[in-house]
Amino acid sequence: MSLGPPLALLLGAVTAKELTKKRRQQKVLVSAFAYRLSLWMSIFYLTLVTLTILLEPAAMMVAQRADLNLISASELWLVPLQSLLTGSLGAFGASKVDG
Repeated sequence: MSLGPPLALLLGAVTAKELTKKRRQQKVLVSAFAYRLSLWMSIFYLTLVTLTILLEPAAMMVAQRADLNLISASELWLVPLQSLLTGSLGAFGASKVDG
């Protein structure tokens, strides 16, 4: 189990809460940069997950090894990216409108 993504979510939420306090006067809860960053990181992450799943059979054929498991090895690049993505999405969980 990896602690990176939950810790990144907590850090992103706390950071966004502090930044949101400054934006309340402007009626903007999340900056356009944070939105675009999260959007493109999500697209990139989902693309990597999809490619990992689709390329698993091809990787086994090229390596000609039955013990090669690309999905298990993918945690080397997917978990750090998931941590960054979760942290950036934490900004959206911390932003709310006070009614």
